[in-house]
Amino acid sequence: MELYRVACTTCGNTLDVETEDITKKCDACGNTFLLENGKDFAGKSIKDISNIKKLRSNLQKSILSDDHKNILHFSKEILSLIPKDYLGNYFYAYANYSFGARRYLFDFYEQIISNLPEEIETIIDHIIGYSDIRDRGLVETFISNNDLSKLGKYKEVYRQKLIDEENYSLIPRDVFISFRSTELEYANEVLNTLEEDSNTCWISTRNLRPNDNENYWNNIEDAITKSRLFLVISSHDAMISRDVKKEIEFATKLKKRRIEYKIDTSKHTSVFKYFFDGNKWVDATEDKDAALKTLRKRVYEILNSEIKKENNRRSRKQASEIDEFTKKMNRSRVELLNSNYDEASNTIKDALGVSPDSSEAWWLLFLAKNKFDSTEVFNNNVKRTSSLSQLLDYYEQVPFKQYKRYADFRSDEYPENISKYEELIYSRLIEYLNEKNTLDGTKIDFLNSHCSNHILCLWGNSIINHEFSTDFAVNMRIDNEKLIKELEYLFEDFDKIKNHKDFERSHLKEYHKRYYNNFAQGTEKRNVNLQELSEVIRKTYERTDSLLIDGNFKGAYKSAKELFYYDNSSYDKYLYLFLSKIKAKNTYDAYDAIYKLRKKERTAILDSVIFQKLFDSDKYNEFADDLILHCYHKKRNKNSRIELLVRGTENDM
Repeated sequence: MELYRVACTTCGNTLDVETEDITKKCDACGNTFLLENGKDFAGKSIKDISNIKKLRSNLQKSILSDDHKNILHFSKEILSLIPKDYLGNYFYAYANYSFGARRYLFDFYEQIISNLPEEIETIIDHIIGYSDIRDRGLVETFISNNDLSKLGKYKEVYRQKLIDEENYSLIPRDVFISFRSTELEYANEVLNTLEEDSNTCWISTRNLRPNDNENYWNNIEDAITKSRLFLVISSHDAMISRDVKKEIEFATKLKKRRIEYKIDTSKHTSVFKYFFDGNKWVDATEDKDAALKTLRKRVYEILNSEIKKENNRRSRKQASEIDEFTKKMNRSRVELLNSNYDEASNTIKDALGVSPDSSEAWWLLFLAKNKFDSTEVFNNNVKRTSSLSQLLDYYEQVPFKQYKRYADFRSDEYPENISKYEELIYSRLIEYLNEKNTLDGTKIDFLNSHCSNHILCLWGNSIINHEFSTDFAVNMRIDNEKLIKELEYLFEDFDKIKNHKDFERSHLKEYHKRYYNNFAQGTEKRNVNLQELSEVIRKTYERTDSLLIDGNFKGAYKSAKELFYYDNSSYDKYLYLFLSKIKAKNTYDAYDAIYKLRKKERTAILDSVIFQKLFDSDKYNEFADDLILHCYHKKRNKNSRIELLVRGTENDM
């Protein structure tokens, strides 16, 4: 076997190897690296190779301090030496994201990293701590593809980030609490008392974003501005605090309503005396419990007096806005009738500025955008439209979606203006799903690109992913005693469809009800003669086993599917289905069979419901786990493969 030189991509140590493995563990630093990268890196200059350790160290220091500028610099230097370095590519993408170039990180999230568990752990741990909450979907996909065990930790951190973002958000609150940091215990007592009474409060220890020194005072001033009441924990320490004094001075400029919660008997300084002049303090120097009750009452009275004033002001403003909205809507209708679509569109947008949740305004904007004088003209137009893609162009438009969002209608019917259109595209989509000459992949691509939010898009994806090419095929099986069992996992995976806003008025509600009624009846019939059923199961397994051994994988697949009708208890049927799917005669051959598949096909099979069932079972978990390692981490040699005796007790191997 030929020797060739590689260099460790972490420390630069050079060594000669003759292995055909994908990775190599460095003798010097202990890190594992890709031999492909090590071989290319060994061709660099001695200076570059010796410099890699320093670059890694500098990058690590920059990561620890979250210094985006230096992370970008050092990761770029590493990539100039090792272009396919996973850590370099991730941190280069992360730093670019912080400077507004988000596409690099989005592209990285699509990767599946194989054979480097240490690097993937480093990357995922950083993602968990620093990823943007807006990218949740991409992040969860990346973690699921690379280390599913980390997904639970990410979800836990994500939930905490949502809570933190809510706390940091610059939104109006009822009470701003000003206090000296040494009196945090008193401040928290006040905070808990007021929030138990349904008041929203701002307090620096919770609502100031950490490590944001540049915006420290801007955030405090913004919070004071957006609070309705300024509350001070008053004491000698608070009176001499520069921060408290500065907060009081800013609240004075804004003429904020104020309240003093006094926790000691110190005399007022000039600043406190001026600020609270004419205001009676809440005395907490003797009876703290009584003081908190008094505070709760005082805060309620102050805030509710403000609410009454604000409601009166809003009522006057709303009356004026309603008049303005009505005028604009009447004007837009005239412009539509005269086919002045651009003018009508601008007028409607002005009306939406007054009332953004008006379904009527959104509908008129839809008509104007598509150059329809009226709803009647729109309905006549869609009747004449023969192209399904043209019909669906309307469905994805923002004004159309907003109209559906705000229109008032029952869950089992469509909004009046679009009922005919919705019924038409529903029937046309059913026809499209039932087309036998259209490839499944073409159907999915069309649905996802033209009507990704439609319930029939979800349904189409679901039936095709479960290998039922048409809606008709499902409908036929629901009423067939022998075939209904094949639908078990289709209807188990039904939550998204049931939760869709259009489920109640779809034919899928009837499918769902009919399936469970028929399935229950079929189960009752199957239980009449268990002995006979056991014999049928045994023969079906023997037939499937024989077909596999003979290499008749198509016949074995069909026979394995029959097992789902009879056998509810064993996981063996999933193994037979899996082996026939990948064209392997047994678990030993499965290693070669799945490795020979194209990457996309292999990923689809390992992500399938069938494989997940094997992974979840006690009997086949070790085999399923070993196959994943074989495909993505380290290829198993022939002596270390798991061979299973398929039929038998749960522990037979």
